[in-house]
Amino acid sequence: MRATLQSYSGEFSSSKTLRRVYERFPGTVAGAERVIQARLGLAPLPDNVVISINLSDSPEYGCMPMCTPTGSAWTRADSPLHCDIELSSCAVANDYYGYTSTDKVLTHELVHVYFKVLGGQHYEQQPLWLKEGIALWTADQTYWRDFRKVALADRNDRWVRYKTYLDQFLEAKHRLGIEALVGQLIGRNNY
Repeated sequence: MRATLQSYSGEFSSSKTLRRVYERFPGTVAGAERVIQARLGLAPLPDNVVISINLSDSPEYGCMPMCTPTGSAWTRADSPLHCDIELSSCAVANDYYGYTSTDKVLTHELVHVYFKVLGGQHYEQQPLWLKEGIALWTADQTYWRDFRKVALADRNDRWVRYKTYLDQFLEAKHRLGIEALVGQLIGRNNY
C-alpha cells in the first residue's frame, strides 16, 4: 500500500500543528496499518493499492470549537485499487484533542479502505452498524467521552448513531467473534 498526504493550501495552511501532522505522516500511516493488522488479523494491503489523503475545508465537517477530526473514505469507480481519504482540515489543524484523535480517525478511515479493497461490492452491501462498528472498535474510538465530544460538535446527534452502531457491533462480536465479522465484511463465510 502506498499512501500520500496531498499538499494543502486552505484556510489552516499556516497552522504549526498541521505542519507537525505532515512531518509525522509516514509513522502515522504505518502505526494505523499495524493496529488494523493486529486487531483484525488482516495481511497488509498489496503495494498496488494507492491511497490519497486530502485535508478538506468542506463545511460538511464543520469547524466549531470542540470539533473532532472526521473523515470519509471511498474507492474510485475507475480504479478500485485507488482510494481517497478526506479529513477535516479544521479539526486536524486546531488539534482539539491531540494527535491521538487524528491518528484514530486515520485508522478508522483506513479500516474502511482495507475492507473496500478486500471485499469490494460485498463490503458496500453490509449493514452500516457492522462497517462503522468495526471501524470504531479497531481505531479504539469506543470511549463514551469521545461520543459526547462528537455530540457537542454535531447537532445531528451523530453520537447517538455511532453509539448504536458500536453497541450492535459489540453484541455481534460477543456472539460471533471478530473472525466471523471480518469474514462477513470481505465475503468469506468460512473465515
